[in-house]
Amino acid sequence: MRKCDLSFEMSSEEMLGIAMQPADTCDFNYPMFRDLDYCYNDLRTAVADAPYAVTSFRALSFDEDNANLLQSAIDGFEEWKKGWFCAFKENVKPHLSEEAINQFNQAIDNIEDVINSQNRKYANFDAITLYQEVTELVDDIEKSTEQANEFYNEHNDEVESLRSNISQLQESLQETDNESEIEDIEALIEEHESELSDLEDKTPWQGLVDDANRAIDKYHDIYTTLGESMQDHYTHLRQAISEFKTITKYELERLQQDKKIDTVLPYPEQALMDMMESHSQKSSVIVSATPEVFIRRIRKLERNIKELGEDERDTLMNDTDLDQALEIAIKRFKQEYPDYERLLCYENSEEAKKGGKRRFISLEQIALERRNDLKSDNIELSM
Repeated sequence: MRKCDLSFEMSSEEMLGIAMQPADTCDFNYPMFRDLDYCYNDLRTAVADAPYAVTSFRALSFDEDNANLLQSAIDGFEEWKKGWFCAFKENVKPHLSEEAINQFNQAIDNIEDVINSQNRKYANFDAITLYQEVTELVDDIEKSTEQANEFYNEHNDEVESLRSNISQLQESLQETDNESEIEDIEALIEEHESELSDLEDKTPWQGLVDDANRAIDKYHDIYTTLGESMQDHYTHLRQAISEFKTITKYELERLQQDKKIDTVLPYPEQALMDMMESHSQKSSVIVSATPEVFIRRIRKLERNIKELGEDERDTLMNDTDLDQALEIAIKRFKQEYPDYERLLCYENSEEAKKGGKRRFISLEQIALERRNDLKSDNIELSM
């Protein structure tokens, strides 16, 4: 039998009832960055060719779902931070000395330093707005290069003819000493230069190319907030919040042991495993704090090792129907660990926190007991 070594414990955030740790931004950040980077290279080529040619542009794709997931991950950092600040303020701070509070204040300052770094460019980041801005810039660049090319093609022969005539007249001017001829040549040069100036005023292609280059620079500034820059920022922010979380959890557990606060970190999976220690069927039972925790852990497994089809993976990742998600999670779990027969868990997070109602879920009859109109096969656990 292949033994499962996955942890199905509730997270500290679930136990405390605060916002969960956000998803890794790189899962959604880099796909956006790569698409915008490819487009940027095409834009540079197009403007470099202007006004002499029009280069075709690579279509800028917009994955709204991916952008929303990125925004959700980014917004999640603020909620995660607030949750741990609140847990500290309500449960820990009242029991600490001034010296101990200073340690926490330093950790809070570290978090704020990360947030305020890079001129706070991520403080009000909006993935949808970013796409809208770069799309408008791409449109502007396309229009500028096309118009520059149109002006160039329409008037270039005339411009070049006048420039050539002026150049020839200037050479003739150097070759004669006849004052009458000099006056005539200078008059012609002045006439041609006036015509050329009027014509160039009507054909502002260089100005359009300059506009396109300025738009490209702005495009570059916007899209490079993604990629490595964004990943570094949120990696450092995650580390800073995690450090605050670690010292907060340590104090919570110490205060629990000293019975200065009520139990807030019950570790329900471990409690169930302790209950199962003497159970005759423990080798065929997998333990999870709650069905939701089981689903989330199997989602992570599937992200790391993809085995499901696209439709089943979408169902697994969907929070709108947890019954179906649990069905797919159990199926995926059985692919990895076929010898387990049942899942033991608390009914939900509230029951898990207080060590309340628990149940067995048959892994053979996938998720049937999760439906309200069917009976579960609950059994009494011997302590």
